[in-house]
Amino acid sequence: MREGDTIVMGGLITNERRQTTSRVPILSQIPILGALFRSKRFENNETELAIFLTPRILRQPASPNTIADVERIPALPSLPTNQERSSAFGAFGGTSPGGG
Repeated sequence: MREGDTIVMGGLITNERRQTTSRVPILSQIPILGALFRSKRFENNETELAIFLTPRILRQPASPNTIADVERIPALPSLPTNQERSSAFGAFGGTSPGGG
């Protein structure tokens, strides 16, 4: 993702289903004809959350305190090279993802 690009993160929060039955009191209980005096209503409500994220990099001169704080943060391990990945796949008897 580059500066200025927008990414959307979203997901379903709630899913609510309802069924309501309406009927005419005595007429709806008559066999066969009673179905004419009843009705069913189905309702499905879904709520979704979407978060739009657009990074902006603010460039300003770093103070000596900021530089010292950044130097104290442990570095992340580097990603394996193509050769290291190939040898790791070969150890399991498979082929490398690059086809080599």
